[in-house]
Amino acid sequence: MIRVGVFGAGRMAQDHISNIQQSQIAKAAWIVDPNKEVGAAAASQFNTTHFERAEDALARASDVDAFVIVSPSATHLQIIQMLLELNKPIFCEKPIAVATEQVRACIDMLKRRPVPFLLGFNRRFDRSISTLRARIGEVGSIHTIDITSRDHPCPPLAYLRTSGGMFYDMTIHDFDMARWLLGEDVCEVYATGSTLILPELAQFNDIDTSVCVLKTKSGKMVNIQNSRFAAFGYDQRIQVFGNKGLLSSENLRPTTVQFLGEKATHIDNPYPSFPTRYAEAYRQEMLHFLKDVVRDKKEPSVSAIDGLWANLIADAATRSLKSGRSEQLDPL
Repeated sequence: MIRVGVFGAGRMAQDHISNIQQSQIAKAAWIVDPNKEVGAAAASQFNTTHFERAEDALARASDVDAFVIVSPSATHLQIIQMLLELNKPIFCEKPIAVATEQVRACIDMLKRRPVPFLLGFNRRFDRSISTLRARIGEVGSIHTIDITSRDHPCPPLAYLRTSGGMFYDMTIHDFDMARWLLGEDVCEVYATGSTLILPELAQFNDIDTSVCVLKTKSGKMVNIQNSRFAAFGYDQRIQVFGNKGLLSSENLRPTTVQFLGEKATHIDNPYPSFPTRYAEAYRQEMLHFLKDVVRDKKEPSVSAIDGLWANLIADAATRSLKSGRSEQLDPL
């Protein structure tokens, strides 16, 4: 039985812990969360031990075989730095850090202490999207990719205030999708955005609606449309167009039942939120970490370098939003 030390006890952490317990090959050995009530409640729910301080948990590091980091983004780098000394596999939810120089610092640390490290870009483990990528050669030479991501429900303002901004918190997944599907690195970004849903976001220079155009050296382009809110549910679609045809991944719905009547047609709305839409992807992501990376010692399929590329694209998008023109990516 693989024993896992978990940092974080919030909603996403509880989803990850549930997937650890359901894997049947692992269990949560302990949970670290400075919030006494939240941490104790999660520990009780999953029949494990709660620590308020990371130092107290790491005094029992011999009790665990791997670590999972699902704490607030601002704490990720500090926790990674502590864990690298223990030479055990690490799973970290995205991002490693919002600031790109901190992501670079993490990569330097991983070069000095090359422990297995998996970064949590969960969409790569979604069956529809991974199948689309596996079949992407059917479109021939790729010309354009259209990615639509619209959230539901709208995240609370308290979360958005500390999220790092739309490009680093939400669009970061689409930036990773773009590179993964293209098979090429992005060199140029144009971004524009508005505050149409939550006017309060303007107080801390954030947006809730955006369009980004990414371009590679060969001229391939990715168009990304984002919104913090869609009235009909979580909207997640991808279209890949090439000289031989079109591949698409459409919204998933709770059922495929349709009603066709004289005046209207009714189908289920898409799933209401990303945790329900990507529930199976999160399970497969954790299984990859536990089975492939920890148990079988295989190479993690998503690296810190992938996280750095996504950050570099987000940096260029941020500069473009301010300048109103296309921006080149900083060197890797």
